[in-house]
Amino acid sequence: MSRINNEPPEEITDGTVIYRRLLKYVAPYKLAFFLAVLGMACAAATDAGLAAMLKPILDGGFVEKDPEWIQILPILFIGIALLRGIGTFTATFLMAWIGRHIIKTLRREMFIHMLSLPTSFYDASSSGKLISKFTFDVEQVAEAATDAITIVVRDVLTIIFLLSLMFYTSWQLSLVILLLAPVIVVLVKFVNKRFRRISTRIQASMGDVTQVSEEAIEGHRVIKTFGGQEYEAAHFETINEGNRRQFMKLIATSATSV
Repeated sequence: MSRINNEPPEEITDGTVIYRRLLKYVAPYKLAFFLAVLGMACAAATDAGLAAMLKPILDGGFVEKDPEWIQILPILFIGIALLRGIGTFTATFLMAWIGRHIIKTLRREMFIHMLSLPTSFYDASSSGKLISKFTFDVEQVAEAATDAITIVVRDVLTIIFLLSLMFYTSWQLSLVILLLAPVIVVLVKFVNKRFRRISTRIQASMGDVTQVSEEAIEGHRVIKTFGGQEYEAAHFETINEGNRRQFMKLIATSATSV
């Protein structure tokens, strides 16, 4: 059985360059993307709207106990929840729709490209890792791209709406909060780099899992003949545990960015 290279692959491409290359795959779906952005804008506007209405709701509904205001409150909350639901559904569905089309396009291009590669390439490559690129890597890249676009657009709109509300309420306090912006930017860059590095390692580890599984299935007669079950089980456990640890690192990094 071949040995697995456990060294993490080096990050050879800048994240900005990767996203620019991926954006060209979004271009054919401009209308869907525009509608998704509108949905994100609706969801972001409801966040700012709830924050703006918090004081009037407390004053009119709980302090002054205005009967008319109390009657309006349920309708108001239902309207905001409905608007937010429609916006969130539209954005989520359309971005997923775009993402699946990107995955389909990437797989088609990869397949056509691989058909033209020389035999020497296949002789030097693991079939498990090649299959993993189709089944896992493409999914991760496309989903990461669409998720990043969603987060950036939605969060930027939310920040714009909330900053506008903050400056309207108290520009002095808003300026103090903005002083923390450089620290937040540094933290975000650190988290993004770590997220990208761990994602690359996960892709490699998934290739290892696929490769070891495929080799064990194809070589099951040899394994049984020479009594290699325990060795192969221990080998797979090492690879499997490494994959689990990388995913936990990714989850921890994602949690810090929430």
